[in-house]
Amino acid sequence: MTPNLETATQWLHDTIRCRYRSRREAGMDADPSAWVDLCWEVGHSLSMMQAHGIPAQPVIESVSGKLVDEFGPESDFTPYGIRTMRQFYLDYFERPALQPLLRMVNWDSHKILLALCRDPAQQEYYLEMCRSQGLSAEALTKALKEKRYEWSSVISKAPAKAGSKAAVRSVKGTRKGMGKALGKVAKLGKAATRLLPRNGATTRLAPRSE
Repeated sequence: MTPNLETATQWLHDTIRCRYRSRREAGMDADPSAWVDLCWEVGHSLSMMQAHGIPAQPVIESVSGKLVDEFGPESDFTPYGIRTMRQFYLDYFERPALQPLLRMVNWDSHKILLALCRDPAQQEYYLEMCRSQGLSAEALTKALKEKRYEWSSVISKAPAKAGSKAAVRSVKGTRKGMGKALGKVAKLGKAATRLLPRNGATTRLAPRSE
């Protein structure tokens, strides 16, 4: 392990270890936003290390091994869990306006969204749903299975569809009105025919008086 890699690994391990111990002492659910902040910092740190030529994967594996040895196989400390923190940062760092909202959603829900939602609009929809409705991770999973986002897109397009139906009804009404008008013309034609002379008689113009 190179000096830079060793230093980066030790710093990241110490940071996570210290914050996790504080979280356990305060109660795991005391301040969910504090853990989200840490996950963001871990993701940012791994991205910056990689930008400076320090490969992320050896750091992740080394840090994960030490944390699992000390705290047990917590899901957040597996290599997959730490990679998820990195993905969290990469997914949202270019959308700074979302950062206050990100802190209002618990980390378990973030993990579900990162695993199942890759579309930015879909991510933002469910993040706002988590905030406004106070969804638990289980309720969020149910909303994803029910495809709430897809249904909301259908509903949002309903006025346009309703307008199209109204246009169809208008066209049908116009056609119906034209049909009635043509029917009246046909009746008038039959009435005019009855007024014509019968038995082959023809009408002539009266001679012009001179």
